[in-house]
Amino acid sequence: MKKQYVDALNKEQREFDNLILQYYATNGFKELGSENLEAFIKIKYNSTADAKEKLQMSVADIRAHYIELQRKLYTKQSATPTINVTIENHYHGNIDTLNINNEK
Repeated sequence: MKKQYVDALNKEQREFDNLILQYYATNGFKELGSENLEAFIKIKYNSTADAKEKLQMSVADIRAHYIELQRKLYTKQSATPTINVTIENHYHGNIDTLNINNEK
C-alpha cells in the first residue's frame, strides 16, 4: 500500500484498516465484500455510532474509506513489482528476505 495513503490516516483509522487486512490475510478476498463492512464495525467498535466517533468519519466516509482500501490493495503499485521471499535456513537458524524485481 502506498505510504502517502497510510500516512494520511489517523491512528484509529490505521487500526481499523489493520483489522480488515488481518481478516483478508487469513480468509482471502471474500472478506473484503461490502456486506462485511458492518461486521468489521461491530467487531472493532460495537456500533456504527461508536465507529463514527472514533474514526471521526460519517457513515458515507467510512464506506468510501473501505472501498479505497480495497482499491489500494488491488491497484498495481508500480511498473516493476517486487516479490519478497523469506528463506529460512534450518541449519544455521538464519532467516533472510530476498527481494526480486520482476522487470519485463
